[in-house]
Amino acid sequence: MSSGKKSKGKTIQKEIDSAVLVLGYNPSMAGGVSKVTGILLENMPELELHPVLLCRRPRIKSILATANSFLKYLYKLFLRNNSYKAIHVIVGSSGDAVRTLPFIWAAKLKGLPLCIQYHKSTDGIFNGLPKITLYLIRKTWKHVNLHCFLSQRLANNHKEYLFEQISSIVIPNALDRDWIDIEPLAFSQRTNEIVFFGRWSWEKGVNDLTEAMDGVKINVRCDIYADAPRGAAFKNCSIHSWTSEKEVREIMKTAKLLLLPSYSEAFPTVLLEAIACGTPFVASNIAGIPDIAEQSKAGILHEPGDIEGIREGIEKLLTDKELWESCSKSGKLWIGQLNVKDIVNRWREAYQSLI
Repeated sequence: MSSGKKSKGKTIQKEIDSAVLVLGYNPSMAGGVSKVTGILLENMPELELHPVLLCRRPRIKSILATANSFLKYLYKLFLRNNSYKAIHVIVGSSGDAVRTLPFIWAAKLKGLPLCIQYHKSTDGIFNGLPKITLYLIRKTWKHVNLHCFLSQRLANNHKEYLFEQISSIVIPNALDRDWIDIEPLAFSQRTNEIVFFGRWSWEKGVNDLTEAMDGVKINVRCDIYADAPRGAAFKNCSIHSWTSEKEVREIMKTAKLLLLPSYSEAFPTVLLEAIACGTPFVASNIAGIPDIAEQSKAGILHEPGDIEGIREGIEKLLTDKELWESCSKSGKLWIGQLNVKDIVNRWREAYQSLI
């Protein structure tokens, strides 16, 4: 497999001359994890994807697909003539932490160095798992060579929850150029008011969102793009089906505010996309979101489940034009550092240190 393009300016360490096998999600699966993994794969030809999670439902199909994936993985590692030098494991849920265990054990048996990239806070991953499962995960993760986090808070959470002495790095998600190059519209040019993009689940705070919109004191509507139950209807809300990324960009560009009242996140891509569009946000104070808010100065945080805090954030940003413009401009200045080229270079350096 060919090596990646050499960077301009300061030369990075000798680029990887063999493939890194990425254990991740089926590319056809929607969601932020699949999107940001896809950006790395598109821009790093030395990577090869091996899907571990191929579907979520029905459950029996997901289990059988994972078992089949593991058999193919064993063939790649032990029977096929390959040049893999490292394994990159994606963990974005409790299910990922469990299903990837045998994949990690096989890689260690083969003698390959391992990197785990966490797309969720460690306490969120461990929540609700049986004690024996937690024990197996802890024992396994202690022998991983490199732990990669999307923000410093997520790294600190991992160390506090598991173990202090680990080799770790922080590399945030990248945004592709279609987002980075967007020219933000002024407040007066925006035709949509509030938007929400995400799964229809308690984790995304959809119940809090609809309750907050029911009691908001200003005349605004929220356009919800989610897999909502058929016939769902809420005061001051319009329900829409999933939409393409291109359409998401157009909607986000014309929105005045993004809501993300989640209970479980990592370093959400949808917030980065909003910031790239100059769209301020109101979001939960969890996981890596405070890092995004502090660095970008592009939004207002509330505690998870704080309905009044959500309403106050909406009202403050949509009635204080000076604050809205400050959030929009400062966020757009900050987002440029998450360009693909810089993030890819940081990953190449990480792989070199791992190998």
